Amino acid sequence: MNLGCIALGMLQILAIKYPHRVWKKYRGWKRTVRCEIPSEGIVLSVIRDEFDYFNAAFGKTEIHRIIAEKKREKEYLRNISLLWGRIIKSE
Repeated sequence: MNLGCIALGMLQILAIKYPHRVWKKYRGWKRTVRCEIPSEGIVLSVIRDEFDYFNAAFGKTEIHRIIAEKKREKEYLRNISLLWGRIIKSE
């Protein structure tokens, strides 16, 4: 619970301190931009999109190896979604 609050606070700080950078890197589409400060979801989206770039900056360090091992493959995620689809249909 506490880590979730800390993570949310970090997203809010990034949104408030660097709104122009976040909007510049945002690759999504919003029908209406309601304010100059992006939401936490938009900041998170930008971080996810830029993660591989930042990860490559570490090179082949130990942290890079750990993250690469923990990263879920698209095939794994597709299989999980298919499995959940079967479970929901059977209920």
